[in-house]
Amino acid sequence: MSNLRAAFFDLDGTLKLHRDPYLFIHQRLGWGEKTQQFAAMYGLGQIDSDEWIRRDVALWRGLHRDFLTDLVRQIPYTPGAKDAIEELKRRGVLIAVVSTGLQIHANLIKADLQLDYAIANEVVFDGDIATGEVIIHVHEADKASIVRDLMEKKDISRDECLAIGDGEADVGMFAMCRIGIAIQPVSERVRRAAQIVLEEPDLGRLLATVCKLVPEWQCRTADRQEVGSLPASPGTE
Repeated sequence: MSNLRAAFFDLDGTLKLHRDPYLFIHQRLGWGEKTQQFAAMYGLGQIDSDEWIRRDVALWRGLHRDFLTDLVRQIPYTPGAKDAIEELKRRGVLIAVVSTGLQIHANLIKADLQLDYAIANEVVFDGDIATGEVIIHVHEADKASIVRDLMEKKDISRDECLAIGDGEADVGMFAMCRIGIAIQPVSERVRRAAQIVLEEPDLGRLLATVCKLVPEWQCRTADRQEVGSLPASPGTE
């Protein structure tokens, strides 16, 4: 019988409310309309997602690392996100963020929530000044390989994992895990790929919802409590 050992989270639109950190930064800089051409080009198939990211980040050349970090820090957490993470941590679950967003943002979340891993796309800095370049670690269609590598590294099986996301890039994560959870999914494809759909931006009852679908994960938590391990959170038994 398997137990829940790992949870893989998307960042933007999942742990945090804003779906697009690149657009969020552009809007704060007053460049929202200027960058609409990139979205249009992507929609027409003229550029791929990697090139879209490169064009976005190229506009930030000369900006200070702290300035960009402070901007993404303003993006609010999804209601219940911190509670959900804390609940999973109490059970000893490995928690990783896999995001097509920004590593500077993922690093903030990792430190704030004390996560095990946070993997995203890296704005290049010369000292603390953005060069306009980006190192893409997470491709739009390739989150699955990152999840697979972490599972292999930690000797964790598919039956011991769940994934939470909202976008097309998260479908691959869902496929790698026993349970995929779509929070306010952006499309019918994302909705169909998930075993659980959360229609509201609220992660407060995440584990309780999962345990209704996979009772053995809940029961194994109770078993550990009986032998003196960490107690389960109130309201999930």
